[in-house]
Amino acid sequence: MVIRIMALLSCRLKNVRSIAGYAVLILLFLACTALPGGSRVYASERIAVVRSKFDPVERVLDSMKIRYEMIGYRDLENIGAMKKYGVIFFPCGMDHPLERNVNVLSRGNNIQSVALKEDIYEPDEDKIADNVRDFVRSGGCAYFSGYSFDILDKAFDVFEFHDDFPYMGLPGRIESTLEGDLARFAMKNVMALYMGHPGWISVRSVNGAEVIARAAYETPRGHKEGPISCMRHSGSGFFLYTVYHDTVYSDFRRFNVYRVVGGGLVDSLESRADRWGQQITGRIADALQGNENCRTYMVDLREGTNGIYFKAARGSYQVDVLDRSFSLIESRDTNELLYEFVIHADRDETGYVRVFPATGERHVLYSIVAGHGVRVFPYFFSILWGAALLAAAAGIVFLIITFSRRGYSALGRRI
Repeated sequence: MVIRIMALLSCRLKNVRSIAGYAVLILLFLACTALPGGSRVYASERIAVVRSKFDPVERVLDSMKIRYEMIGYRDLENIGAMKKYGVIFFPCGMDHPLERNVNVLSRGNNIQSVALKEDIYEPDEDKIADNVRDFVRSGGCAYFSGYSFDILDKAFDVFEFHDDFPYMGLPGRIESTLEGDLARFAMKNVMALYMGHPGWISVRSVNGAEVIARAAYETPRGHKEGPISCMRHSGSGFFLYTVYHDTVYSDFRRFNVYRVVGGGLVDSLESRADRWGQQITGRIADALQGNENCRTYMVDLREGTNGIYFKAARGSYQVDVLDRSFSLIESRDTNELLYEFVIHADRDETGYVRVFPATGERHVLYSIVAGHGVRVFPYFFSILWGAALLAAAAGIVFLIITFSRRGYSALGRRI
């Protein structure tokens, strides 16, 4: 409908008034983009893990009862195969093993001959990087760890390394400072990490990424500091990269896995906050494990109106919102999968959200998103912005038509 109106306007405007018409067209386009559009395409629940040597992320997924499919490094050259999944894990040490290009003939313990296969496979790294970029930008959620940084950097050109050399990490214990959503998830600002091997990736910065963990540590070239884990959105999707992957059970691991697996659920709650024009202040994705009866997370309660949004994939939950002293502000316990809390705060403070399962069901994904800003009615600020642009368009049209009728000109008059 909007396109038809714009076409009619452009056909009828002539001479000076055509300037007003073009102004209307431009501002009408801006107004339409400000108004609510169609829903985003969210990642599906189908998950893939690329076979790797050094990051046993499949063991983590198994412990969390998360279903997945194993794929080979060679499959990454097929973008159609990749887009069957909404989430792909690219763990440290993924590659096509060289031994698969070799035929070995042996009798017992005696090797008779070793020969190269006729159809030697050499990965097309450029094509894989293009496919990874396409996968993420079209709505996919991706996890990268350790040495898989090379494909990620080829796809997005985001890494900067100390002394332009990535492999400087030394084994040992480091103190990691947690920030943002990871700090809210773990409910602490410092976490000890044990780096189990030399040559782990020492990153100086990741362009355009939100750093959620950083650390200072010693290297063969002296004291260094940089990101340990970070996230970045690109197009409709996002990726998470972590240097650390040496444990199976930890809050660090748990956050990274559920943040990627729950990316679609987080996006759906962000869209709820966007309806009210609220600024996102926190995002959590998690699931209760078999031995857990509740989980607690930190949230930012800023001065004014705050929205707390909760959504579960299935089941029923009791959700409590608590203030900084753990006093109850509001509680919900129904069979609904989606809760929205409106919390008013007199000042900036830390709050908490506590989640209880109403049944014995575990390992069910849920998400919490916090937002801040005045809630008038859905899409109020988008409609207000659109109305302002339309009013500006009407004013421009009125002025140009008024001046053209009175014969005003920017040219100087002859005497």
